[in-house]
Amino acid sequence: MIRFIISIIIGALIGSFSASLMGKDKQSFLKNALLGIAGSFVGSLIGAILHLPAKGLIGWLVSIILAVAGSCIVILVVDKIKKK
Repeated sequence: MIRFIISIIIGALIGSFSASLMGKDKQSFLKNALLGIAGSFVGSLIGAILHLPAKGLIGWLVSIILAVAGSCIVILVVDKIKKK
């Protein structure tokens, strides 16, 4: 249970970081957090599909990078959907 809570907190922080990277930091923290959590999930799926390492320091760094990339992808998709 504690691992799940930590994952949500990290996903929320990654969402805020990704939003600021993409110039979307004027959005609410809650929206950024939800997009970050969804993006972290997308990033972990990409890592699993590509069979990237998931253990040790390298795995941790790969996970963070994939979570940020996944969050950026989710933010882009949400922006494209909103513009239509």
